[in-house]
Amino acid sequence: MRDLVDAALASVAENERHDLTLGWRHLLWSAMGPRDRAFADAAHRRRASLAILAVRKVAPIWHRLRPEDEFVDNVLRDAERVLAGDLDPEEARDRAGDLWVDMDDLAADGDLNPAAVGYAAIGALLAAARDEMFDPDTVDISLTDADVDAYETDAAFAAAAAYAGGPPWDSDADAEARREYWTWWLTEALPQAWDQGWA
Repeated sequence: MRDLVDAALASVAENERHDLTLGWRHLLWSAMGPRDRAFADAAHRRRASLAILAVRKVAPIWHRLRPEDEFVDNVLRDAERVLAGDLDPEEARDRAGDLWVDMDDLAADGDLNPAAVGYAAIGALLAAARDEMFDPDTVDISLTDADVDAYETDAAFAAAAAYAGGPPWDSDADAEARREYWTWWLTEALPQAWDQGWA
C-alpha cells in the first residue's frame, strides 16, 4: 500500500489541478480489500470509514456557513449507525435519495460550498450502506469525476471540492488547497481508515 500511496501522491503533484482522479481512488479502494463480500466486512468498513473521515475534514465549512443546521452531523450519525448494525442499509439508501434532493435545492440557491459538504455526507452514508461503487476488475486510473454521472459522486471527491472551493474543472477553485486535501487523505485519513477496518 505504501508504494501505491506514494504513486498517488506523485499523480496529485503532477496533475495540473492537483486532483486525485476517480480512477486512482478506485485503485486505492481496491487495495483496501475485495468488494461484494459480507456486509460491513473489513474492506467495506475501511472504505466507509475513509468516507466518513473525508466528511469530518470539511464539516467545519458546513458549521461555519450553516451553524444552526445539523444536516451533516445527522447524516454522519446515520452512516455510523449503519456500520454498527443499528440502521438498515436499505432504509439508509432510500433516505440518501431524499437527502440528495435537499442538497440539490441548496446548490440551486447558490450555496455551493456547504452543498458540497452535504453531498460528501450523503456519499459517506451510501458508502456505509452499500460500499463505494467501483469494479476492481476494470480499474482505469485515467477515469475522472467528469466522466461519470453527478449522482455517482463519492464523499472524498465532494469533500475535496468543498475544501478547494470547487471541483477540478472550476478554474476559480484553489488547486493548492486541493493538493493539501488529497495529501491529507492519502497520508493521514487512509491509514486511519485502514486501522478502523479491523474494529
